Amino acid sequence: MILPISMIVAILILAILVTVPKNMHLFELFFNSFTLNYLHTYLFSIFTNLKLITVSEGLDREISFILIRFILNPVLLLLLLQIYMTLRSFLAKMVFILVCSAIFTLIHSLMKAFSLVNFAEPVILWVFLGWLVMLLICIAAMSWFRSILRKEVFLP
Repeated sequence: MILPISMIVAILILAILVTVPKNMHLFELFFNSFTLNYLHTYLFSIFTNLKLITVSEGLDREISFILIRFILNPVLLLLLLQIYMTLRSFLAKMVFILVCSAIFTLIHSLMKAFSLVNFAEPVILWVFLGWLVMLLICIAAMSWFRSILRKEVFLP
């Protein structure tokens, strides 16, 4: 039951990313998705080895988890980074980062509710802080990459 839902959501998010006007260069999109996938895979492997996270049994649940982890989360983050780049004030950017962390925490809670993953110690505050740190790292990496790319290629 969860597999068709996760596939539809992943396809919709991908369709939105493809149709939305981009504020980022193609290299930035690849770099940001690579950064997020690397961070997410690295943290997930640490948590799995420490036995803090276990993926539920069943092929449909494992495929749904992979769709969410490798397609939905990075694409949603790329969409949110597109919006982040249009914001001008520092306060708006900070509020937006907190809202994005709350969105990813909600996705995390839904994965727990649909029993896609099991957590040894499910504390929502730690999940929120983890996503907050991951978003801040991705934004810092995006800013660093933009400064390098701005020297090589004309960017707005």
